[in-house]
This record gives sequence, C-alpha cells and structure tokens, in this order.
Amino acid sequence: MPCCMSDALGWCGALPIKYNDGQGHEFCIFHAPEGKKGVETEEFNNAVFTYIDEQKKTNQKCNLSGTIFDGYIDFSRYHEENPLPILHLNNAVFPFGVSFSQTSFAKGAGFSGAKFFAGADFGGASFQGRASFLLAVFKDDADFSSARFEGEAVFKQAKFTNLTRFLNTCFCDKADFFETELRGKAYFIKTMFLQKASFAGTFFNAETDFSTAEFFADSDFSGASFDGRTDFSSTSFAGETSFAETIFKKRVYFKNATFKDRTLFHNVNLEDVTFDRADLSKVSFMGANLRKVDLVIPKWPKRHGRDMLPDETEARTNEEFIRVGMLYRMLKQKCKEQHDEAEASNWHYGEKEMYRKSNSYRRFFPLSLSNLYWFSSGYGERPVRAFVVLVFLFLTASFLSACSGLICTANSCYGIARIGVEWPYCPQWDQIGATMLNTLNYVTFQKEALFHPTGMLGDLVRIVFQLLIPLQTALLVLAVRNRFRR
Repeated sequence: MPCCMSDALGWCGALPIKYNDGQGHEFCIFHAPEGKKGVETEEFNNAVFTYIDEQKKTNQKCNLSGTIFDGYIDFSRYHEENPLPILHLNNAVFPFGVSFSQTSFAKGAGFSGAKFFAGADFGGASFQGRASFLLAVFKDDADFSSARFEGEAVFKQAKFTNLTRFLNTCFCDKADFFETELRGKAYFIKTMFLQKASFAGTFFNAETDFSTAEFFADSDFSGASFDGRTDFSSTSFAGETSFAETIFKKRVYFKNATFKDRTLFHNVNLEDVTFDRADLSKVSFMGANLRKVDLVIPKWPKRHGRDMLPDETEARTNEEFIRVGMLYRMLKQKCKEQHDEAEASNWHYGEKEMYRKSNSYRRFFPLSLSNLYWFSSGYGERPVRAFVVLVFLFLTASFLSACSGLICTANSCYGIARIGVEWPYCPQWDQIGATMLNTLNYVTFQKEALFHPTGMLGDLVRIVFQLLIPLQTALLVLAVRNRFRR
C-alpha cells in the first residue's frame, strides 16, 4: 500500500513504506513521525537532498509537502550556482531547526502551514518567484536578514513567537503580512519594500523597529496593533500610507520620518506617539486624538504664513469642517498646557476658520460676525490687519463727517467756521487736520467737540463710528496682546 498521506498531499505514493503505526496507517520515510523513520538524521537529510536533485534533473517542481524532518537540516548547498527548483514544503514540520542561509529558490517556494519549532535561518536567501509562508508557525527565532524576495512574499496570518529579523531585507514585489502575529521582538531595520506592503491587522506584541526602512509604494498598517515600543525613525513612506485605526499601546517614534504621499492616521489615539522633525505636510489626522501627541519641530503645510493641517484643504462638507476644527482645538489646548502661546495662537486661528466655514451663513454672508471678526483682526491674531482696519475706519469717519458738513460750536476752531466738501475737491490741509482732530475727540468720548454735524446724516455717521472705532481699537489691543505674550 502507498503512504497514507499520498492522496491528501499528491505525492510520495511510489515511495517505500518505512513505518506502520499499528492502526492501519503506513508512512513513507518523509511522513513517518519523528524518531520512527528507521534511519539516522544524516541519512534522512541525504534522502531529502537526493529527492530534490532528482526532481531538479527532470525540471519538475519538488513537492515535499507535509514532510516531518528528523533533525537539523541545512539547505545552503543550494546556492546561486545550484538553485532549488520550485519547492513545496507546505505543512512541513521542522522540529530541530533549519537553515536556508544563502539558499537560492529559483522559481518559487511554498511554506504555507509549515511549523518551525526551532530556529529558522533564511538569512541571505534569494526567492526568485512567489514565496508563501501563509499560516506558517515559527516557535523560535526566525531570521530573514538580507534575504531578497523577487516575487510576491506572503506571510499572511503567519505566527512568529520569538525574535524575528528582516534586517536589510528587500521585497521587490508585494509583501503581505496581513493579520500576521509577531509576538517577539521584530526588526525591519533598513528593509526595502519596492511594491505595496500590507501590515493591515498585524499584531506586534513586543518591541518593533522599522527605523531607516523604505516603503517605495503604498503601505497599509490599518488596524494593526503595536503593544511594545516601536521605532519608525528615519523611515521613508513614498506611497499612500494608512495607519487608520491602528492601536499604539507603548511609545512610538517617528523621528525624521518622511511621508511623501497622502498618509492617514484616522481614528487613532496618538497619546504615546512622537513626531520628531517629521514631515507632516501630507498627513491626515481626521478623527485622531491629538491632545497628548508629542510634536517636536514638525513640518506642517503653510497657508498665508500659518501652519495648517492637510485635512483643512481636503474638507468639503460642514461636518468635515467641524471635525477639522476639533483637531485644531485639541492642538490649541495642548499648546496652552505647554505654555507655547505662539503655536496656540496658530491653532486658534485654524479653529476659528473652521468654525466660520462650517456654516453656510457664517461663511458666505459678508456681515456675519465670523466674517467681520476674521476681516477686522484675523480672529484677534493679526495685529497689522487690525491696525490697517482701524486707520481705515478713522479716515472713513473723518471723510464722511466732512462730506456731511461740520460747523464750529466752540469758542476757537483754529479759525475755521465751517467744514465741507465741494466738487471738484481741492484739499485744504487745515480743514483736513481739524476734521481728523474732531473725529478723534468724539470717538474718544470727549465732552466738547470742536465741530458738530449740520444735519441728520452727520449725526448718524458720528453715532456709528463712535461704536465701530472703539470696538476695532479693542480688537487691535487684543491682537497685539496675543502677539507679544508669546
């Protein structure tokens, strides 16, 4: 009878039987349980190599699925000059460790469901075709340092229990770590991802290091969980990147990180996240908690000289403007707690701008209070604008008063009995000076003004500007205070 595993695995039916479990199950040498193969480890390993070489000679794929290895085995003999054929080790069991160091997989490799109970060394290995570690289990250290994956690399739902290293590894095609579990320390230092990389739903249980890694295409960390200290220092994200709904439980560093395309930190608690000299000009924080985020000299996009969030330019609906305003409010409160008044003023301006734009009336009706507050003083944050508006109001009040006509009511009016504007207008500097002095008298509520209006229009001008100019003066004082309290 053939090996009882031949029907399920599709090979080994022609191999001799080496073990019978006494319950009607007979096994070939490759599928016999550990210690039941009837040969020493070296002889078993030679049988594996012989089988591989035979398949290689006939240019066939080498199917070793379900093989149970009887001891430590080293595949490094299959180097660049003697590469492996297409190799399937799906559901294989490696109880005593295995080395594929510097091994060359010429046309693809399958390790789906494989179990590595001791160290697995793939350092410097080269995978020319698709490499699948789907649902693979690594019970001990796993090392893929300096490995090169020319084809798609699939680690989907794999489990790494101990130290995992992908140092200087190069993924030339897609890298899929969807819902992978890395329970030990994981290092991706200087790793290159040339195509899309997915770490969506990945579980990082211990210290994780992506420092100086480079993502040349899109990358997805959405829904991932980082339970240990995590380092993305000097990491480069060239494509669209998503950390949406990612969970950070310990300190995370994005020191000198660069996000060259749109990056999402949506609905993320950033309490333990540090952005140190990071370029955030394309980062969206919609729905994130920014109250405790640590920002050290970040690079923000600019609008009219102020720092802003990229979400502001992307907002279109009233609800989106409200949500961006909440982000600005959190940043303002954070800066106030740190006594950083300059940044607090910057985010206060953004908050008020979002409040103005979140309502059609406030945004489009020119005389809405929000529009007037913005125009007159930049929400109390632009002293130069407030001063220009104040001067404009003062000159306008003087001009309209002169146009409406003024008559001297005091004992001495500098030799001027009446002020008026006749067309064509010819400036009379003594009247201009007297008019401005008279305006200053009544807007400062002096008891006796030099001149009084000759009609109802003049009285109306006086009343209106007695309200507007002191109010604008107060806004100027507020803006100056906000500027100099920094």
